[in-house]
Amino acid sequence: MRVSIIILAMMSVSSVALAQSDQDWKLCKADDADELAISACTLLLETDVLRQEDRAIAYYNRGAASWRKRDFDAAIVDENKAIELDPKLANAYMRRGAAYADKGDDDRALADENKAIEIDPENGKAYSNRGVLRGRKGDSAGAVTDATKAIEIDPKLVTAYGVRGQAYMSSGDYDRAIGEFTTAIATDPKRAFVYANRGYAYLKKGDDEAAIADYSRAIEIGPTVSTYRNRAYIYARRRDYDRAIADYTSIIEIDPKDAYLHYGVRGGIYEFKGDYDHAIADFTKQIEIKPDNSAAYLRRSAAYAKIHNSVAAVADIVRVNEIDKRRMESDRQVNKSK
Repeated sequence: MRVSIIILAMMSVSSVALAQSDQDWKLCKADDADELAISACTLLLETDVLRQEDRAIAYYNRGAASWRKRDFDAAIVDENKAIELDPKLANAYMRRGAAYADKGDDDRALADENKAIEIDPENGKAYSNRGVLRGRKGDSAGAVTDATKAIEIDPKLVTAYGVRGQAYMSSGDYDRAIGEFTTAIATDPKRAFVYANRGYAYLKKGDDEAAIADYSRAIEIGPTVSTYRNRAYIYARRRDYDRAIADYTSIIEIDPKDAYLHYGVRGGIYEFKGDYDHAIADFTKQIEIKPDNSAAYLRRSAAYAKIHNSVAAVADIVRVNEIDKRRMESDRQVNKSK
């Protein structure tokens, strides 16, 4: 009787462990819960029971989750390990190629996507990724060919429609580009970048209302600096300065590292609006960030002149002359040493 109880207890523990392992695999392979996926894949990799091919898959999935989080270095490390364990794992090459592409290493990226396609000619994502790279190199026809192949393999692959749309847009065929982006949106209406791309195509066609609508939807889903900037450009061109200023305020919050540039643009919009006090405040922010950049002093001087503060305007011009004189002297010293 006691032996039976022990056996039953062991069976119960074993079943619990199996259930936990199944749950870990489910999370590890999930593409919508990156932190959980990374944790689950890590738990699996820390065990000693995985077969070599399963360990490769776990590294691939953890690398994919890191890629989605935009941690491209971590993604490359994991995909390297996956490839070491299973040199025929096409998806590991595909994902490593995507990470290299996002880091700007297009040559390595292209080699990886080619390898993924060589191993698995039905890997739609690899074709889509290669289409992106061909488009970057100015090969619009090649990008369309790869995207079309990706769509043949997987008609629901949203990125492939985006690649084909980008290729059409780069060749100036905005109507076909809009058609591709519209198909992508119908396939998956939650991709911010597709709305942003279609918005840009509408912008190039001169359809401001449609562009604003798409940029606004993209911002609702996932705001980016470029989306706000493009919408702000349209608002400013239409003299809707308050909305343009609001967008640049959002840009500064998202991207404080480039605040010097963003304050300058927002200050310029305040100037167009005739709000010189706020323009001066933004140019002053620029000066605080880069005290030796004469352009901000010049713009602030012009704004001071608009409100008839000649003392402050002249003081900024004096400062510009000091900066330029110091720069010229530095250049002379450099030239002497050559």
